[in-house]
Amino acid sequence: MTSEKLQIGVVGCGGEAMLYIQDYFLTDKAEVTIVQDIDARKAEECARKFSIPRWTTDMQEVLGSDVDAIDISTPNYLHALQTIAALGAGKHVLVQKPMAPTIDECEAMIAAARSVN
Repeated sequence: MTSEKLQIGVVGCGGEAMLYIQDYFLTDKAEVTIVQDIDARKAEECARKFSIPRWTTDMQEVLGSDVDAIDISTPNYLHALQTIAALGAGKHVLVQKPMAPTIDECEAMIAAARSVN
């Protein structure tokens, strides 16, 4: 970790993600440093609402950032692809439920996680 706090990037700024983001502020052990959404308006509003220093519409920017972990809070059909990408970038991953829509996608996510350990 680059600081005393776990640096979190959140991918997805709609729906339930707003609740998850505010929960990170309940601890002094983690901080959200970047948020991403394909909708620039949502990403910017989220960053402004929670005083998060960076926002983007490009997940590659989150993957390339100095965050320790990425919270995947996007629509379920994106979970496998984004989780595997985040693991491949060397990030810890928290994926919201459901893990993925199919057993095959879940198994691919598990295989990706095992390959980095």
